[in-house]
Amino acid sequence: MSIFRKVDFYKDMVQIGLGRGVDVVEKVHLTISDFVIGRGEVVGAISDEVRTVREQHNRHVTDSYQLVRDLNSQVGTSISELITSLESSKSVVAMVDEMYGSKSA
Repeated sequence: MSIFRKVDFYKDMVQIGLGRGVDVVEKVHLTISDFVIGRGEVVGAISDEVRTVREQHNRHVTDSYQLVRDLNSQVGTSISELITSLESSKSVVAMVDEMYGSKSA
């Protein structure tokens, strides 16, 4: 496996791990806030207001974590494009082969 493929593989693993981590943190965030906000619904007089606050909060939380997912995807795409560009540059490939030895799969 060439050094470029290894870098791309590790990039994919980091992106997958980050994506899963964001999913877990988002679920924990929403669960905790749901519990806390839910305590406000016990009082019937303000339950509609609490429901509105919950919906707005959940939308903002979801949008925030989606931004992190989108950034993760964009960074991954940029890194992949950079790796492809470096890999297609014969001078860079020759330099890397000289430094690390040619171990292409």
